[in-house]
Amino acid sequence: MRCIIHVVLGVALDALVNYLSVEYETTFELARIFVFLSGPPNYGPGQLDAPGSHGDHNTGKVVDSDHMQHPEQTSFYKNLAASAVQAGVCVDLFAITNEYTDLNSLKVLSVENGGSLFLYSNTDESTLPQDIYKMLSRPYAFGCVLRLRTSSEFKIADSYGHFFPDPQYMHVQHINCCDSFASYTYDFEFEKGSQFSRKSRPPILQIAFKYTTIVHHGDTSDVVSNSGSRSKFSLQRRLRGADYPVQHNC
Repeated sequence: MRCIIHVVLGVALDALVNYLSVEYETTFELARIFVFLSGPPNYGPGQLDAPGSHGDHNTGKVVDSDHMQHPEQTSFYKNLAASAVQAGVCVDLFAITNEYTDLNSLKVLSVENGGSLFLYSNTDESTLPQDIYKMLSRPYAFGCVLRLRTSSEFKIADSYGHFFPDPQYMHVQHINCCDSFASYTYDFEFEKGSQFSRKSRPPILQIAFKYTTIVHHGDTSDVVSNSGSRSKFSLQRRLRGADYPVQHNC
């Protein structure tokens, strides 16, 4: 008898994000969801089909290089990611599998909200426990807003990273969660008819970064009363800005 295992991800995530959206900025400032997958979601909303699943018995295996990446199968996870962004939710995906899992469709869950995506071929040789420990133990910021401006000679052409653009202002990015390992990349191009000149003032990049972080205030135990020691934490909202001259060769 063949045993069929159903992986139901879409319904569970949708229900959790909807629940958290009601409590956002009232009960919590950031929620992190860890998703552990042993294969592609194959049942219910957000179902993903492996290559060759309609007739090929080797449904999960990657049989050649053409199966390494496929177009997104559904917009379900893209819509769910947009809901997670608005709910202040950061989604981290951990896929522990050697089967085709269609991460190209699933990655959007973590891309726009500042999450991460990890892939492990098996549990025996994976660094999953160490990776989770590092993620939870190092400082991180949340509720972030990143803005980049340039002098008039050039402009921002494109941007890349785990963030989502502000719907109203250009070149303003929102980041639900990030740490010191997060990186963001920008492409620049000259304004029409403009170029850098040795005689002109150096071109400038201006960066502004607003974020919230958790600050540890140390032990608050009362030595006299011998009460149990407790650590005190608080939320701090910070703003950092800097101007950087651009190095260029003419």
